Order: sequence, then structure tokens, then C-alpha cells
Amino acid sequence: MCKPLKGYICAKCCAENRGVSINCPPECPYFKQHEIYQEQKIANKNREKLINHYLKYLDKGQRRLAELMNLIESDIYRYYKDKLSATDEEVLNGLKFLRRKESPLTTIEIVGPSLGEYLYRDIEEFLEERRFSSSEVIEIIEEIIKFIESFKSENDPRAYLRFLRGYVKKMRGTEKEEKIIDTTSRLIIPAP
Repeated sequence: MCKPLKGYICAKCCAENRGVSINCPPECPYFKQHEIYQEQKIANKNREKLINHYLKYLDKGQRRLAELMNLIESDIYRYYKDKLSATDEEVLNGLKFLRRKESPLTTIEIVGPSLGEYLYRDIEEFLEERRFSSSEVIEIIEEIIKFIESFKSENDPRAYLRFLRGYVKKMRGTEKEEKIIDTTSRLIIPAP
């Protein structure tokens, strides 16, 4: 029995439309199993891509920028870790809101996307402590947006979020962790 369709669905139709054209509830066992599989698959496939994403800054001695990127992506993970039907577009909207907030130009927005507000509240103190310029913050936000957009797929509106959840689950389950950035409760970035 398919709750969203309020009726029965064959296994093939369920597999082809699950989470794409059918808005599956997170408690659906077929949807959960499918998400776990997809997360693992995309995490394995894109591990090197994530390492290069960070090495772009670490290789230039810009560790603090890599740490900021790590903080933002860790916050994205925490915000969306249990929201299986969330889309990459929601993440992009939150990051674009954060970019506008960090801009030297003032934009008037009554309420931004909830992720954007969450990110802004969480990183504000970190930015002040480390004395980041607005141009550095915007550069990192742009880099994360570009990274997320590299996952765009017509058939998978959640590719980045699946990758992020799968990657963190995989790395936290790994006994041997060589970390590039050693931060508690943040993403675990293995050495290449």
C-alpha cells in the first residue's frame, strides 16, 4: 500500500518513481532503504571530488577558509540529516540567502529560507572570532554553491544531500580516519 497514492503500486513503478514523482513519507521502509543505498552509492563515487573541494584551499595554505567551508557544510548536514525528501534546490536557496546577508549591500528580506537563517545564526560568532572579511565568506559560499551544482542531475533533485548524508555516515563508520581538518562534530575529510 502506497500512502501518498492512497492505493497499491507495483514494485517497478515504486522503484522508478520513489521520491521523484511520488512524495514518499520518510517512514516508508522502501523509501528509507532506497535512500540508504543511493547515499552509499553517491558517497563512494564522489569521495575524490570532496577531497579536491577542500584541497583547493588547503594546498594554498588557506586552512581557515577550508574550516569555514567545513563549518557551513557540517551545518547543512546537521540541518538536513533527517529530512530525506529535502532537495538540493532548498540548500542552494539557503546559501544564496546567506550570501545576500554577507554582502556589503543591504537587502531587505522579511524572512529568509529556514536553512539560510540557521546558517547565519550558527556561523555569525565564528566569523567574528576569526575576523573573516565579507569577500572571504562570499567566496566560500560561492565555492559551496558551485560544488552543489556539480551534482545536478535531471533524475535526482537530492544528489548533493544524498552524497553529504552518505559520506558522513560512511566516514563516521570508518575506524581508520585520516583527517585533513580535525574539528569535532564537523565533516571528516580523509587525506587523499
